[in-house]
Amino acid sequence: VGGGTLNWTVYDNSSWLSVSPSSGSTTSETDYVTVNVSRSGLAPGTYNGIVTVNSNGGTETISVTMDVPQPQGQWISYDDGSYEDILDAQPAWWYFFVQFDRPSGWTNFKVTKVKIKFSTSGSDGIKLLCYNTQYSSGYYLPYQKEYESTSLDPVSGWNEWSVDWALNDSRFCAGYFQLQSYAPDLYYDTSSPSMRSSLVYYENYQLKLALFNDVDWAIRVYVEQSGAASPATPNGMWLEGTVTREDMLIKGFNPDKPVKIIKEIKKLKDVIK
Repeated sequence: VGGGTLNWTVYDNSSWLSVSPSSGSTTSETDYVTVNVSRSGLAPGTYNGIVTVNSNGGTETISVTMDVPQPQGQWISYDDGSYEDILDAQPAWWYFFVQFDRPSGWTNFKVTKVKIKFSTSGSDGIKLLCYNTQYSSGYYLPYQKEYESTSLDPVSGWNEWSVDWALNDSRFCAGYFQLQSYAPDLYYDTSSPSMRSSLVYYENYQLKLALFNDVDWAIRVYVEQSGAASPATPNGMWLEGTVTREDMLIKGFNPDKPVKIIKEIKKLKDVIK
C-alpha cells in the first residue's frame, strides 16, 4: 500500500451533474464526494455523463446515466371530495362546465380522461364537452366548442370516460350537456367554492350564462403534458391521486451511497509512493 498525500480534484461534464466537494487531499482518512443530478427542465429521455477524478496518483472516470421518463398526468378539479349536495338537473340541452387553467410551465397538453359524479336512475344521456373561453363581465366563460363526445349513459356515482382532447389554451372549460330533461342530477361541493363552475344554455346561436355558481361541480379532468416543460401543479386546484412526477434512475451509481467514488479515490491513493 502506498503512502503520502493524495491530492485530488473531481469534475463532471454535464450541466445536469454537479459534485461536491470538487477537490481535496487525503492521507489515511476517507474523503466523501457527493454527486447530485438535476432533472429540472429536461425533456424525457436518457442522459449520459462522466465524473472524472484527477489526482497525483492518476486519473479515473465514472459513467453516470440518468433516465427521465415521460411525466405522468394528474387529476385536477375544484371540488375537495366532500360533496355537500346534489343539484337537480335542468331542462334538456343545458350545459354544466368547470373552467380550468393550463398548468404553469406547460405549453401543449391534452385531457385524456373525464370523471363526473351523478345521481341517476339510468338512461339519462349526456355528451362530454370541451370549450375554449372568452373574458366577459369579469369572468372567463365558455366560448367555442373544441371537442364533443358521442352520447353517453352515466350511472350513479363516479363515472370515468377516456377522451383525447389536445389543447394549448391558457384556459378551457370541461363539462357536459343533458340529452334529456331534468336528469341526471350532479353532485357539487360547497366547502371551498372557487367560482369556476357555471350553468349555461344555448340561445340564438350563443351560449348564455344562467348561473355562475359559488359551488364546485364534481367534474374532474386528467391532464397530461405534451413535450418538454417544467412540471408544475396548477395553483388553486384540488389534486386527486399522484401529481406530476418525474423519477430518475442512476445506473451504476447511487448518489445516496457514494461508494464508487470513494473506492476510486482509495485506488488512486494506493499507488502513491
